Amino acid sequence: MALLFIGLMIASQKPEAYDTALYHAQAIHWIEEYGCTKGLGNLHNRFAYNSSFLCLQALYSWASIVGQSLHGMNAYIAVILVGYAVMSFRFFKIKKESIADAFNLTILLYIGYSISTLSSPHTDFLAMSLILYIISKWFRAPSMEEKSLLCILAIFGCTVKLTVAPLVLLALCPLIDFFKHKKWKYLLFCTIMGIVIVIPFLVRNIFISGYLIYPYPVIDIFDFDWKMPSYTVMFDHNEIVSWGRGIKDAYLYDLRINEWLPVWFQSLTITEKYLILINIILMILLMFWVITCIKKKQYELIYLYCVFLTGMFMWFFSAPLIRYGRVYLYILPAFVIGLLLQKECAAKTIIKYAATIVCTIYICYSFSEYAKNVSPLRLIMPEDYKEYSSDTITWEKGVKIYTVTKGDQSGYNPFPMIPYASRLDLIELRGDTLKDGFRMKEEYQKAKVNTYGSVE
Repeated sequence: MALLFIGLMIASQKPEAYDTALYHAQAIHWIEEYGCTKGLGNLHNRFAYNSSFLCLQALYSWASIVGQSLHGMNAYIAVILVGYAVMSFRFFKIKKESIADAFNLTILLYIGYSISTLSSPHTDFLAMSLILYIISKWFRAPSMEEKSLLCILAIFGCTVKLTVAPLVLLALCPLIDFFKHKKWKYLLFCTIMGIVIVIPFLVRNIFISGYLIYPYPVIDIFDFDWKMPSYTVMFDHNEIVSWGRGIKDAYLYDLRINEWLPVWFQSLTITEKYLILINIILMILLMFWVITCIKKKQYELIYLYCVFLTGMFMWFFSAPLIRYGRVYLYILPAFVIGLLLQKECAAKTIIKYAATIVCTIYICYSFSEYAKNVSPLRLIMPEDYKEYSSDTITWEKGVKIYTVTKGDQSGYNPFPMIPYASRLDLIELRGDTLKDGFRMKEEYQKAKVNTYGSVE
């Protein structure tokens, strides 16, 4: 009950994540009002960031029932994850600890880090949490059949955020087992479930952007009238990469690693720098562990380690913004702690208690800092999204569009609202209403239109 009360308290706070006011709230509002709108990315490129989490939040926002859009899904997920991490924790209950226990602590650690943004419907929390949950459950799963279900969950994670994609590689383990032991029913079930999960995600991508996966214009197989210009999609991709590297200039996305790495490292906090250095040291040390595992024929452990490294390297060499892949920096330390606890050594008890105490202290500290700034608990309705000043534009066919007066955040209301009014000069309605969607005007379909609505 105490856990549920804390979750309700967090969910009742005003959403604070920057990206929620940037586009999450408006994207949720679009889903609530019109479901899937063709060419929505033409109105604002960030509306093309398709995440199944936003659909989930829109489903449980109850906007049409309670009069405002609720935003507590991340807090609800956090409560479930805390319950799982605590209830399945076995450090002090059995003699032989599981590697999963170290990842249980990591789940709690990440929730403690994220506590200030749990009232926001941002897409990072569920994606990052799924990575840790899948790994934790993998080490507890007694059979390949159960592990195959975790692979299906990883596929779902990809529809939340593509950061989860490396964990789909785990599917190779049950796949080999199913073929080896001729478990055709399980193989067929997993295949069907994967397709059922992926198809709606891909179809929604096509509807809102015209591309199978956004923002990757290389996969260009459709030619619908609502399709976003390929230059816009590539510009968006390059901007994500450059911002992730701390450059913040889409035109410098192709800098060599020796040019952007110092800038990126300098932009990190001191804690993040230490976390990076710890991971580098652990990668070097684990090379000797891999040799030992080869001798013992512990091939699954080696493969898991390779998947962990794949996730870390994919994040680092794509868009290494810490927010996009923080948990990948938690995985190796948790993995090493878990491996050490498998050994019978004098330091085992010290490691076990030290890890638990450090994690507990951090969570308590995070919650105490968060509690200093929380608003009074609302027992009936949570605080609504913050509203931002706007200008009203009566666009074509009498449709009203609101534009941001200052900055780039639009919040949930008024609706529909976009940050860049200049985009309205480049696009047109596909029909008579907003529900019909948007498309680029013919003269701009092949033009070099960036994400800010300027033609280069």
